Amino acid sequence: MDKKIILVIIALLVVVVGGFLAYSSLSGEISFGTSKVTAPAGFEVTNHNETEVTFSNDKTKLSIKEFDNGTVNKHVKDQYKRYQDTDIVLNKTFTIAQVPGKAIILKDENNDTIHTYYFFEKNNKTYRLFSKGTYNKTALEEVISSIS
Repeated sequence: MDKKIILVIIALLVVVVGGFLAYSSLSGEISFGTSKVTAPAGFEVTNHNETEVTFSNDKTKLSIKEFDNGTVNKHVKDQYKRYQDTDIVLNKTFTIAQVPGKAIILKDENNDTIHTYYFFEKNNKTYRLFSKGTYNKTALEEVISSIS
């Protein structure tokens, strides 16, 4: 009798947890900091904490972070200092999803991109969007345009 009760409790927990996960993934919006973002098509949430959300698929990793304070220029300068002595670093401006910003692009000795940091402001907040792997402009646009 005790085993049946335990199995019923486990089954109920599985259903409740599964329902919660299904609801969370259907709503699509993930909260981080004081913002919300939607996963780009074909990506899943692989990490999530108070200030940052990471999306991945088999080719690309994207991580969006909200900063409490500071401007785009301050965060670009801080990021640049971290890599200026060890990697090939490019500092460029960009516009994605009609949002302008600045990017720090790290390249290896063969001039292949290792990863890119995009810094931009939206809704009076500063964000960093980290991209590693295959460049996916559509996914970048979806993430930036979905921030609310």
